[in-house]
This record gives sequence, structure tokens and C-alpha cells, in this order.
Amino acid sequence: MTKPTFSKIPSELRDRPQWVVWKLVDRDGKPTKLPIDPKTGRPASSTDAATWASFDEAVAAHERGGSSDIGFVFTADDPFCGVDLDHVRDPQTGAVEPWARDVVKRLNSYAELSQSGTGAHVIIRGQVPGDRRRTSIGSTGQGVEMYDSGRYFCMTGRQLAGTPGTVEERQEVLNTIHAELFHPEPAATTLTAAAPAAGGPPSLTDRELVEKAGTAKNGATFAALWRGDWQGAGHGSQSDADAALLGMLRFWTGGDKGRAFALFAQSGLSREKWTEREDYRERTWAAVASGEVYHPAATVSLGGGEKSGTVAPSNPPGEWGVPEPFSAAGAPLAPWPWEAFPAALAEMGKEIVRTIGTSDALPGLGLLCAASIALRNKLKIEIKKGHVQFPNLYGLTVLAPGEKKTPVGKVLLPPFQEWQWEQREVYVVALRAWKAKARVAKVRATELEKQAAAVEGEKARAIEAQIAEQERIIAEKPMPPVLLVNDSTPEAIARLMRDNGGALGVFTSEGRKVFQIAGGRYTKSGEADLSLWLAAYSADYWRCDRASADREPIELPEPVLAALVMTQPDTLRTLGESAEMRESGFLARWDFVCPSSTGGHYRVASIPPATDRKYRDAIRKLIDLPWAAYPDGTPAPHLIGLTPDGFERWRGYHDELAREAEQAAGIMPPAFIQYLVKLPERVARIAGIFRAVRHVAEGLPLGAMDAGEIDAAYMVTLALLSHGKRAFGLMGQSPDHAKARVLWRALDERREKLRAEREREGLGRVEAVKPKDVHRYGWAGIEDTEEARRVLEILSTKGWLSDAITLPGAAKGQQHCLFYLHPNPPKEGGKP
Repeated sequence: MTKPTFSKIPSELRDRPQWVVWKLVDRDGKPTKLPIDPKTGRPASSTDAATWASFDEAVAAHERGGSSDIGFVFTADDPFCGVDLDHVRDPQTGAVEPWARDVVKRLNSYAELSQSGTGAHVIIRGQVPGDRRRTSIGSTGQGVEMYDSGRYFCMTGRQLAGTPGTVEERQEVLNTIHAELFHPEPAATTLTAAAPAAGGPPSLTDRELVEKAGTAKNGATFAALWRGDWQGAGHGSQSDADAALLGMLRFWTGGDKGRAFALFAQSGLSREKWTEREDYRERTWAAVASGEVYHPAATVSLGGGEKSGTVAPSNPPGEWGVPEPFSAAGAPLAPWPWEAFPAALAEMGKEIVRTIGTSDALPGLGLLCAASIALRNKLKIEIKKGHVQFPNLYGLTVLAPGEKKTPVGKVLLPPFQEWQWEQREVYVVALRAWKAKARVAKVRATELEKQAAAVEGEKARAIEAQIAEQERIIAEKPMPPVLLVNDSTPEAIARLMRDNGGALGVFTSEGRKVFQIAGGRYTKSGEADLSLWLAAYSADYWRCDRASADREPIELPEPVLAALVMTQPDTLRTLGESAEMRESGFLARWDFVCPSSTGGHYRVASIPPATDRKYRDAIRKLIDLPWAAYPDGTPAPHLIGLTPDGFERWRGYHDELAREAEQAAGIMPPAFIQYLVKLPERVARIAGIFRAVRHVAEGLPLGAMDAGEIDAAYMVTLALLSHGKRAFGLMGQSPDHAKARVLWRALDERREKLRAEREREGLGRVEAVKPKDVHRYGWAGIEDTEEARRVLEILSTKGWLSDAITLPGAAKGQQHCLFYLHPNPPKEGGKP
């Protein structure tokens, strides 16, 4: 990863107000560089000057954080052109592909390394000749892109050695290089070119052809398709629209395939699926390759909204490629390491899996968090002098409805409920006693106030002291002991923490409400209310000044909060959409589990009583763990450290995770990088929880933790990391992309049903699906045919399906969409 040195960027670029910043976001499982307005922090556009800023403003925004680097926008009003050479440099050795080195040398203008360090950018004065802007060199991902407007380049200032520090005029050289590199495909004549296509109408240039097609009987439809408005043209999917426009272009070019392809690439329908997938271009052409071509007396109605017979679908591809993976939301999960857990927790976890039928990870994280809540702030882990951690965890389980979240919660909760019921009985007795004292104190205070009004001096001061004592008795109302809550505002949680020794737990299977409250549901401004959550994770000082002047502030010197929250995937996606949740570090503080669906049958067996009692006893002993004491006798947390070999093992794991975070920077979302950076803390916290459980359940002393205990905690952390990758993948998904994985699994499991459907329709026993099938059976929770088309299009774009091109039937607007299933997909593809 290259670090920016912005001072090397030429002044002729720095002087123009055409700068943005950018950050990586996850779109459809792929990292995408999103331009950001440096002035507002909102998304920018390479065609909207109002969203750009000066160079200094962009650098300042970058230095404030929240973005990756800065970028320069090319416009039609400036003389600059950028040449992007992609995947041409080995970042380890610095070796550059010979052909790319030759391009840089011949252009002889300012050039710099790309942000990834694997490519190069050359900035010249000139304009891109012709219409083609991108091409591939060979089959290893190397490529060239040229832009002079409507795009931006990510700038690093890492100038390539031997290149000028200025932007030079290089139009003639650019023309030559463009002709050399972009010749492999049939050249697209521009709209002003006069050369006719062989076999086509000899009098029509490209511009004349487009104009003539736009004035034909179906010209309005052609014009809409040409500008990319496929929905306005009456098509249910872009693939149908692609076929309709290509059929019209075939007609007007006299059947010239190369010219029709070149014209299509200039239209508003051109997209990555068209430019990058030859198989898609060929299938689309095959679907429209028959029929008449242009002659003066003819009219055409190929997909233009008029009545025509239905064309049979094209055949599935002869060769299928490897589909694109679904996103990190489908990342493989590590096996759950029960062998690393103390016996009291491991035995209970395995029995939950056996008797309830859930995944190992759900009770695994649940048991960790239950122990964490029970410990409260009675334990502190000293990694080294001045670096301490409390063993509190924030756990978030992400599962669809019906995945056993509530039954698991009911197994984990009883020890806490039993303690709170017992404490409530003690509290009721104490409350009655206080009420009696408070009534007497109020009467005495009233009498003393009357006496104070009649005396002065030393007598008055003595009476005031007596009044203060009565007010102390009145104020000392006992508070109910509380271990955990499930539906409270941050201020209510803070008040309970203050009244319960500075620690509290949150335990709920209704996570949506918890995050709505944290997201600002009850704040006047609607802004997120995260400060307590952030502070109480790290035991940082926290204070809340109340709105009412007569109400004392809530002050927590060392707050400790632990949580187990269960929620559904859509809640996680909502969290990922909140800039405050992402950028504050709130999401980085959570441990996630996102297990695959179990889909299991009802289990008849129950948890053995001995196992249940062993778990309850361990949790109760953690709750009742006596405090240590400061020298003056006040309660204090137990302080445990690491043995020398334990510390070296922890430091090695810290550095390993730090390297992973460094390698992921600029590739994965910033919130995930923050999450990775905090994982070493989690290793120490989990090790501390395990030591405390073994102390109360097995009699192991509360002493320094050795390398074996750090190894066990690291095993659990790595398992949680595999779930974390899924969680952050889910956060970046749109609802349609989230359903794509689920729908693929449904289709893959129903191939025989689909074959039978197509056979009844006279299409043969083919493995193909229509949008109406998805809607009719409600697969993946899809509610209508339009939504089904969108999700099927996603699967087609990724290569799990192949869309067959058909034309409208006799009924106006009726569409016939058919998608063939990949015959031999990767196994992991259908296992969300």
C-alpha cells in the first residue's frame, strides 16, 4: 500500500478546484472507490463541479480522517488527460511490465504510482482519440484506460522515477499509442465518421444511422433505448432491452455484427456486463441474428413495443465460466473451538447444539457474553504496565427468524434471573426499613426548619447540621440490584450503572430496538446516542449533564458494560448504512456471529440436569465473586496479568492481526479495519473470562495467564473473525443482493421442479427459471415479479445464471424472461 506524498503533484493540477476525496465502500461484495465532496462529506460526482473543492480543502479533509486519499477530476474544460496502466507493477520487486514501461517513457509526462502500488497513472495535456476508453492487454488482468472528462483519478503523489514533474503536451504520442493498444477489436466509427459498414446502407454514417432510427415508426422506443432508458421503453429487464436495441442496430447496419456491437457500446445501455463478457454479447446477437435488414421501404418492429411473435429463447452457453463469489457475506466460517473453552461452558454449549439444533457459534458467543456480564467489573487484565482491559464483551448474533435465538437465550438467562429475584427480596426488606426512617426524617427536618428560623449563630448552625443529617437519611433510598436490562435508554443504563457499582449487562433477543435507541430514537436531534456505549467498552470516564438544573449529573469514573444482543440480518444492514455507527468505532467493538441456517428438525432431547446445574453454578459464582481491595479497604477489581511466555504469545498475535489490518487497508471498509485493530484486546479479554470461569468452577487461582491460555483465547478470536467478515459483508449489501444468495440456494435445490415447469410450457426439460416462478412460490421472500427480475439479473451478472433473450409476446408489455441455471456451480455458492 503506497503512502501519499501530495507535494509532488504538479502545480497545474493543484491550482484547479477539481479535487475530491474518496473512500472504499463495499458494493455487491466488491471494494469500490466512492468519491466524496471534501466540503460536505457527502458523495461527490465526477460530472458535478459543485461537489468538488480546492486541492488544500481536499488535503485537509483527507487529514481529518474518514477517507482514503484525494482524487483529481478530469473535465471537458481542462486540457488534461489521464492514462491508467492497471496491474503492471510487482509491488514487492518494483518490476514494471515492459510494454507499460514503454508507454510511460514515450508519454514522458508526470507519472505516479497508483494507490495499490500495482499500477501507474500518467497525466498529459491532450484528448482521448476516438470513443474507446478501456482495453485489456493479455489475459492476466493488465489493462489500459484513458479519460479526459467525466472521471477522476486517485492521486498519491508517488512520482515515478525519471518522469517529469510537470504535465506535458503529448497529443500526437497519445494518438499513436491509442491506435496501437486499442486495435484488437473492430474499431467503432464515431458519430461523425463517414465510412459506411460493409454490407450496410452505403449512404449512412453512424450519426445519420442513429438519427434515421430515431425518426422511424418505433423511433421513440429506439431513442429511449439509445439513451439507456430501458424502463421507459417498456422493458422489464435490461437484458431484454439490450436485445431489443441490438436487434434494431442489426437492422439499421444491414446485419453488420461488428458495427452493431460498436454502436451498442456508444449507447446508454452499455455497461460492464456488455463490455466485459463476450459470451453475453454473442448470446444476445444469436437471439436477434435472423430476419430482415434495412432497405428504404421497410419498417422494423424488433422489440420496439409493437406486436410481434414470441421468439424462442436462446440456448444456454456452451461453456460456463466460474461465477463470481457472492460477497464477504458468504465468507467461510471457521469451526467453533469448544476445546478451548472451560468445561463448564463447553459442555453446556455442546448440549445446546445437540438439544436445540442450533449452530455452535450461537451458544458459543452467548456463553462468553453471559460469563462477561456475570463478572461485571470485578476483574482487570494487565497486559503490561499502563495497558489494562476489563473482560467485558459486546456480542451480536445475526440470524434469520426461526434460527433458535430465543430458545438459546432462555437457557442462558436463568442464573441472572435467580440472582435478581433473590436480591429483590432483600431489596424489598431494605426499602421498607428506609421508608420508615425517611418518614421520621421528614418530620424531624420540618420541625428543625421551624426551630432554625427562630435562632442565630452557633445554635442555627447546629440545627442546620441536624437538618442535613435528616436529608441524608431521606436521600439514602436503596436501589434495586440489577445485573442486566433489555430495553433502556443510554441515560437509564448510566443511572443503573451508577447505582450498581459502575457495571451492567444488556441481554436481549430483540436487537432492533436496542440499536434504534442507540441510533438516536429518543434524542431531540435524531443523532446517534453512542457515547456511553463507546466509553463503557473501554471503561473510559463518562459524564452526562442533565437538562434540568436541579438534577445532578450522572458521573461514571470507570464504566463497564457487557452485552449479548440477538438480531436479524436486515438490522445489521441498517447499522452498516449509518455513517455514525461506522465511523465512530461502534461497530468495531462488537463480536459477531453470523452462522449459516441450520434448518434442523425439532429435537426431542433436553439438556441434562447435571450439565445445566454446572453452568448455572459457574455463572452464579462469577456473580458472587468477592471483590479484591485497595490499600484503604475499598473494593477493587482483581488484577491479573500475563506470564512472560503469555505476554510474548499475546504480542505475537497482536502483530499478526495488525499485519492483517494493514494488508486490508484500502481494500476492506474502514469499519472492518477498526474491527481488526481491536481484536488483540479481545484475545486478552476472552483469556481473562476463561481464567475467571476456571477459578470459580475448577479452583484455579486468579493469577497470571500463560501461553496456553492465550492460545485458547486466540483460537476463539479467529473463529469470531470468520463471522466478523460475514457481518461486515452483510452491512454492505443491498436488500436485492442479500436475497440473491438465498434465491440461488432455493433454485439450486429445485432443479427438478424447474425442469418440470419448462417441460409443461413446451421448452423441454431445461433447468431454467422465470421471474414469475420466483414470485409465485415466494422463494427468498421475494414479493413481486419485478423484484424477482432484479434479483435474477444480479445472479446473471455474477454468472450463476445465464439469461436467455426473448422478445415481447402478443400482449402489449408482456415479457418472457428466462434464466438458465449454472449446471456445475461451486459448492459454496449455494450454501448461504
